[in-house]
Formats: sequence, structure tokens, C-alpha cells
Amino acid sequence: MTEKTSISPKERALFSLPTREGGLNICLPSDHDQDYNWSKIISEPLENANIDQAELNQIRVIQDIKTVKNKKLKEKKQNILSDLTDIEKQAVKLAAEKGASSWLNALPLKRYDFQLTKSEFRDGINIRYGWEAKNTPSNCRCGELFSLTHALHCAKGGYIHIRHNEIRDTFAKLMREVCYDVEVEPRLQLLQGETFKYKSTSTDDEARLDIKANGLWGSRFNKTYFDVKIFNPLGKTCPKEMNEAYRYHESIKKLKYEQRILEVENSSFCPLVFSSTGGAGTSASKVMKQLARKISDKKEDSYADILTYMRTKLSFELLRSSILCLRGCRSSKRSTLFPENSIGATVHEGGLIVV
Repeated sequence: MTEKTSISPKERALFSLPTREGGLNICLPSDHDQDYNWSKIISEPLENANIDQAELNQIRVIQDIKTVKNKKLKEKKQNILSDLTDIEKQAVKLAAEKGASSWLNALPLKRYDFQLTKSEFRDGINIRYGWEAKNTPSNCRCGELFSLTHALHCAKGGYIHIRHNEIRDTFAKLMREVCYDVEVEPRLQLLQGETFKYKSTSTDDEARLDIKANGLWGSRFNKTYFDVKIFNPLGKTCPKEMNEAYRYHESIKKLKYEQRILEVENSSFCPLVFSSTGGAGTSASKVMKQLARKISDKKEDSYADILTYMRTKLSFELLRSSILCLRGCRSSKRSTLFPENSIGATVHEGGLIVV
């Protein structure tokens, strides 16, 4: 399951935590030592001849047992975290973010594109816990030492742009289900002498955002612009508190675009900020929930099911693109089989026979 030849006791204990708590849900035998006793306690109310009263008593007993289980889980997690280093604690915190474990919870069904190869799964575990992967170069093509942290934000090879475009295109597809006039990379109106309060506001004539859509909020004529940002939470300069990290990257986007969009485009702006490990910022979470509500109304499906499906799709896309950042070839020069001049001219000059 991992590339490690052996697992330490603290790692085995970590794996036994639920995925929502940063583990892998591979339980220890001691996690179930009270199951038989709890089963007996739950069944005892059913011995009552009064069925209605028995069911009420059973519901109360089940709630009491859930409270005990949650308390035990909280104590267990605290004990596990006390044995971890600060870097390991940060990795567990990232793994416990909402949406970060969605790829682990899905069955590997090919028809939904939920499957991973063995090497992809192992790389996913490495990224989840911040472990250095095997069979990687010692130095990156950009000249820096190669590591997992470096791979997730290195621009060489264009893999971070592929990661960005995957999330952008997924949101555009979702918006086309329920929104109007959805456009990818819309160009902003040219400025005609407008000035802005903040110097950080973009005044570039070629300024473009990632998505424009009408009708996500309000009427079909209410226009909203979106811009995607995916950051590396393992980076040295990234704030360790994730709420602070999301607020920081959202504020950078707003300082650059929001005033221009409000005053010139007469529209609203939403930054879509994600961490490369699968977490989402406040604004992105609100957009996903609003999309889920509108798609639920249109398709008459459960809101919770649609939101879970959206998070799972985004989780797999972030994971696969992060693996591409880790494993992709960053060649210094891209070679080509074709000549620099026209292929047609080459065929004519070479006297080639077209078949």
C-alpha cells in the first residue's frame, strides 16, 4: 500500500484513524474491543414488550454509545498527534480537511473515473502524509533540489498550469449545467481612464479571468467572474493555519480583480482557492454548495449526493494533477520529430509519394 518496507507503530496507529480525521480507516483490533458489549446494550431495550418505548430507549442508547465512541476517538487522536513531529502534524491537519479524503472514500469504479493505478495510489499516500517518493531525481531541471514540496509548485514543465486548467474546466462544465452564458477565460473590458482605490487592482488591457457565468446567484442576468488559485500548503512560506492560508490567497485575488469587476464590469467576483492536497477555501466552498443546490433542483437528486460527487471529482483531479507534478518529465528542451518549415513543403521537396 505504501512504498515503505516497514511501518512504525505511530504510523500504524495513524492509519487506524477515520479518513475524515487524517487516517486511512484501517482499524486496529483494539478499536473494536467493546463492540460485543455495545451490541448487547443496544439489544436490551428490545426485550421490552412495549415496542414503541423500546425503540425510543434504543435510540437513546445508540446516541449515548456514539458520544462515548466520539470521545474515545478524540482521545486516541490526541495521543497519536502527541507522538508526531510538527511536520507530520501539519500533514495530518491537511489530510483531515473537508474534501481532502474524498478520493480514499470512493470505490475504484472505472466508469466514473475513480480508479488509480498502484503507483498512483502510493504516490497519493506520499502526498497525503508529506513523505518523499522513491525513484525521483535528486535535482530538478530548474536547478533546485527535487522534493515533494518543490514538485508541487515548480513551474518547469507546465504541470502546475495543467492542474489549474483541470479545476477551471471542471467548474466551467458544472456551471454549464445550471448557469447561462458560461465563458472560459473571458477578457475584461478595456479601461477608459478609470482609476481605482487600490494600486494592486489590475489595469492590464489583456486582463482575463478563468470563468464568467450568469445566474449562479440572482437572476440569469447577474454576472459573476471566477478565478482559480491552487497553492502548495507544504511550502515554507505558506501559513501553517489553513484558514489563514485560504484567506491570504483569496485576498490576493480580490485585491487584483474585485474592484475592477465591481466598478467596470458591474459584476461580482469569487476566487476559487484550493490547496494542492484537496482542501477548499471559503469562497470556493460557497460556490460548490450553490452549484449543488441548483443542480439538485434541476435534476431532482439529493443535494448531499451531488455535493459529495462534486467534491470527489475535484479530489481526484487535484490528486492526479499533483501526481503529475511529482512524476512528470521536466525536460530542458522539447524536441520534435517534425521539421521547422511546412510539412507540405517537406513532402514536395523530398519527392514523397502521398498515399
